[in-house]
Amino acid sequence: MKAAIASLNKRIILKERSIRALEAITFRQWLLATGKFTVVDFVSTQTRDPTEKVDYYKDASVTSLNEYQCVFLHNDTDNFIGGAIGKHTIKQIKELCQFKGNVYYLYTDPNLHLLNMAKIIYDRQVRGTKTEYNTNLRITEEETRVFGNLSWRVLWSGRDFDLYQRHEYTRVKPSQSCKIERYTNIEFFKFMFSHRKVNLNALSLHERPFDLVYYGNWRPKRQNKLRRYLDNDLRKRILGFDAKKMELSNTEYLGYTEPELLAGLVNEAVASIVIGDPSHNNNITTARFYENILFEVCSFIDLDYDPDRTLYKSDFLKEFMYVSSGKELCEKIIAIRRDEELFKSIINQQKEEL
Repeated sequence: MKAAIASLNKRIILKERSIRALEAITFRQWLLATGKFTVVDFVSTQTRDPTEKVDYYKDASVTSLNEYQCVFLHNDTDNFIGGAIGKHTIKQIKELCQFKGNVYYLYTDPNLHLLNMAKIIYDRQVRGTKTEYNTNLRITEEETRVFGNLSWRVLWSGRDFDLYQRHEYTRVKPSQSCKIERYTNIEFFKFMFSHRKVNLNALSLHERPFDLVYYGNWRPKRQNKLRRYLDNDLRKRILGFDAKKMELSNTEYLGYTEPELLAGLVNEAVASIVIGDPSHNNNITTARFYENILFEVCSFIDLDYDPDRTLYKSDFLKEFMYVSSGKELCEKIIAIRRDEELFKSIINQQKEEL
């Protein structure tokens, strides 16, 4: 079978400097590894970027999605950068309305929404907004209904997609929702980080200047959890957002970090903590858990996030690496600081898990 990977809103970029590109590249490898597809192509707006000069990157202007038996969409937002709709967007929406194969939607970022992109564009046309269209094509009202009634096969990295919707999708109007079939507990992230190569400092326990590192985007719903685990006297590093308003002591703040540098910065800490919010708890397996293991830090897990302790398989890690309070996290990190053999054992057992 032949499969296409597309992204309706954004152009697929294969420069590995972005997390989104790393996800797309790994997604293709993952699909090929299933053994179900002989061909997996990216179909997007091609440029002169030398990284896209490969036979599996197809120009959407001359390549139809109908040439494939399956289409996989890499999720993105409904925000059109600069107000401009991509050159391939409307063409591919129209092709999907006529598509006879299976349409899949990969959730790599659970904070993004699965919306009826055809209706979003149609509504902008009707309102006469100043949105710039890079094509003479227009979405019809009938296509908004057809697109919404496609049997979207959602690849969900958790247990319960409906639970997530109840927490996250209350603002989404029913007219924008899509017909959904669910494929849950996919192991895309595990595949991604078990096959990813990173540049580590390979620091020993005593060479690491930071006790605790936290990295990622700022999520206001997690502020109470962040304060619970980060408001302490440990030497901390925050990567990716400015949390100075939390007035954390003994903390270094760094902004956005290029993916190729992230591993080395995380690796300068002893431990990190995986937390979620009500929509994630007891549901979603995010990239962070596996990323911590790959970056060789002790990956603690907030017990609310995984109350059944399913992420780790080792009995020792199941017992030791789950925490429910900031005090417990501090005590365990201090214990690791005093015992290099314990540190090495945790790192090695985590590698076996990955």
